[in-house]
Amino acid sequence: MSNRQMALPEPNSDFYNMLGTLTDEQQIMIQDIRMFMEKEVAPIISEYWQRDEFPQELIPKTGKLGVIGMGLDGYSCPGEGAVMEGLMAMEMARIDPSFATFVGVQGGLAMG
Repeated sequence: MSNRQMALPEPNSDFYNMLGTLTDEQQIMIQDIRMFMEKEVAPIISEYWQRDEFPQELIPKTGKLGVIGMGLDGYSCPGEGAVMEGLMAMEMARIDPSFATFVGVQGGLAMG
């Protein structure tokens, strides 16, 4: 074996290439979710975990993102179905599982 180090591939949690089956619009939605999670949630979530709190100031931004009730039809919900809702949760959980749970509870238990 040589001493030369190989570069590691980018992290990819989409083992079955589910994202590749999405429409262009759905892929944009996933990219928007990824950017939101990386720019808004990732920088602050550890601090909130340490204080046992939830970043409530992000709730209005989450609403504007249009992800609450992703799989539901009506009530201004996207109506994207269960697969898209699962992919959204996977993308959110990549940064913070508690945030993905919050969105899932609001869209599933509260609105369902």
